Amino acid sequence: MLSAVLPGAGAILTLNHAFQRGWHKTLPLIAGQASALALMVPIVALSTEALRASAASWLLLKGISVLWLLFAAYRTWRAPVIMDAYDVVTLTRCAQRF
Repeated sequence: MLSAVLPGAGAILTLNHAFQRGWHKTLPLIAGQASALALMVPIVALSTEALRASAASWLLLKGISVLWLLFAAYRTWRAPVIMDAYDVVTLTRCAQRF
C-alpha cells in the first residue's frame, strides 16, 4: 500500500528533468518511460506465468535471486569507505553536538 503512494524512480527522474530543463524538454522522457513500461509489463507478466508453471524453474530463479542478494551484500560489506575532507568535517561537527 505504501509503495502505491510513494514516487518511484521514474517519477523522481521526470520531476528532476522537468525542474532542470523545463516541461517541454521533458515530454520525450515521459513518452520513453511510457513506451518502455508498455513493453515491459506484458513481457514480465508472460515470463512470470511461464516460470510459475514449472516448479523447478521457479525454484531455480529463487535460488539465483538469493545468491545474487548475498553476493551484493558481501560486496557492499567489503567495499572500501571513501571519505573526502567534507565528509570528515561534517562527521566531526555532528559528533561535537553530543
